[in-house]
Amino acid sequence: MTPPAPAKLTLVVPCYNEEKRLDFTHFENFADTHPHIRFLFVDDGSTDTTHELLPPFCPPPAPLRPGTFQHISLPQNQGKSGAVRAGMLHYLSDPASGELAGFLDADLATPLTEARRLLDILDTYPRFRCVIGSRLPLLGSRIERNFARQLVSRVITFTIRCYLGFPIRDTQCGAKIFRRAEISPLFTAPFVSKWLFDVEIFKRLRRLHPDKRPADYICELPLIEWRDIEGTNLRFYDGGKILHELLRIARAYRKKA
Repeated sequence: MTPPAPAKLTLVVPCYNEEKRLDFTHFENFADTHPHIRFLFVDDGSTDTTHELLPPFCPPPAPLRPGTFQHISLPQNQGKSGAVRAGMLHYLSDPASGELAGFLDADLATPLTEARRLLDILDTYPRFRCVIGSRLPLLGSRIERNFARQLVSRVITFTIRCYLGFPIRDTQCGAKIFRRAEISPLFTAPFVSKWLFDVEIFKRLRRLHPDKRPADYICELPLIEWRDIEGTNLRFYDGGKILHELLRIARAYRKKA
């Protein structure tokens, strides 16, 4: 029997009421060809049957696939930031979970094949401490976003870029991977925002590397594929909510400075 490949990457998959959108077949097919990538599903206090679907899909480690699929359950909903943070802290508690960790949306708006591309960047360029997906509609890509989401995203992205002070193009894409050494300083402290926490991640990264340019430690990789999934679209009035959250983050981090 060929021994299983050691884990290189753990992907945290936050799940809140995902019973209609979780497609386990995609995860299984991907895992069969990428045995060095593990998945940690975090049930964020779901009120549908998500909490019933995950245990059968994530059984105790088996000899041929030890821990490829794992799950943890949070007693109550903490928002995406709390679910991702819980998953990252769980990753740190397991020394066999690999040298890299990231997160990916459960609906696979970012296909699993893109996770492979993100991983390749960190394998190829040791200077980068993290790599993030970017939903730029470039030639050759298939970025499917409805008009409302695209318009709101442009306004919010511009505002966030001004706040962060560096030219990142897409802070909110739900596909990011980090080196293990970055995880504890980025995820140990709770986040201020439940769903705009990506901005906080970049603030914390900036504080970790105050003497470097963001381009020296962050790689923003344009995705080849990304699509809107039903039930996840931004609406026009969400722009006001996001600006309010950004103000909360700005006040909180001004106090910490």
